[in-house]
Amino acid sequence: MADEFGAVPGEEGIFSGGDCVSGPSTVIRAIAAGKAAAANIDEYLGFHHEMSTDVEIPQPNLSDKLQSGRIHLTDREACERKKTLKEWNRQREHMVKLWIDNQEVNVEKGTTILNAAASVGIKIPTLCFLKDLNEIGACRVCIVEIKGKDALVAACNTAVEEGMEIYTNSKRVMNARRTNVGLILSQHDYRCATCVRSGNCSPQKLANDLDILNVPFKEEYEEQEWDMDFPLIRDAKKMYQMHALCTGLR
Repeated sequence: MADEFGAVPGEEGIFSGGDCVSGPSTVIRAIAAGKAAAANIDEYLGFHHEMSTDVEIPQPNLSDKLQSGRIHLTDREACERKKTLKEWNRQREHMVKLWIDNQEVNVEKGTTILNAAASVGIKIPTLCFLKDLNEIGACRVCIVEIKGKDALVAACNTAVEEGMEIYTNSKRVMNARRTNVGLILSQHDYRCATCVRSGNCSPQKLANDLDILNVPFKEEYEEQEWDMDFPLIRDAKKMYQMHALCTGLR
């Protein structure tokens, strides 16, 4: 502990401040003690500069948050700290780090690309996907590009891998996605203006988002007369024939 002038006993020309002068205390008192030590050093060196040792105390922050400091630290047994470390390492072993659209993503092993992207706010469009019910990737709308792989893959049923670099809206992805949606629409009566679902239709919104104004493929949808004696009406030309899509588009 320093003496009343801030000098360290037995050490010529060495002065202390802060906790060495006043013991564990508040930051404000530690700063004041440090200033006092600086003034003593100045005088020891033969100078007589005028130094202010006052400390400007800020206005208190009136809140209901409990003030905490070193005296409030929770001391845990070594075995407890070791247990926490093991738990953290176990969780880390089950995590995968990858990049989606140049954004780092950390998710559990087995997570699909679709869910991994959603976890960081990246939306990949889907059409046939129904969570926990239908993850067959038939519509090929959710296709993404993986660096180093030739074929595009469906994000809804492809699991992430360590170090993957995925692109959800590259030029190659967007061109293939427009082609796939165009093929879907070619087997569907897409005259939206006369449809009762216009404005509340997922394929219609998807086509608008992809800026599809015209379908370059031949229209081939099923014409089937309604059986007015049957209580359930199935309009075949409004059905989506996703099974007919080519899954090998590059």
